[in-house]
Amino acid sequence: MKETTTPPIWSERLYVRLAPVDTRLFRYLLDAYDNLAFTSVVARKDCILKVGFSPDQRKELLQALDEMRQSLEFEILEI
Repeated sequence: MKETTTPPIWSERLYVRLAPVDTRLFRYLLDAYDNLAFTSVVARKDCILKVGFSPDQRKELLQALDEMRQSLEFEILEI
């Protein structure tokens, strides 16, 4: 019998700091991972984006972010 798990109720989040000119590229690359996460700007002046995602996809998101680092530079800020 297949074990069922309850899906998460809340999203997890982490924050990314990057150069303002790279914001569009970051969002474009993240979109290529088929709705793995969503972004919103939380600090325009410091160019910090909130990345929201399902807790059960944390591993996939971190792998995607590692792959994205080949195309642009950014820092992950986990708070």
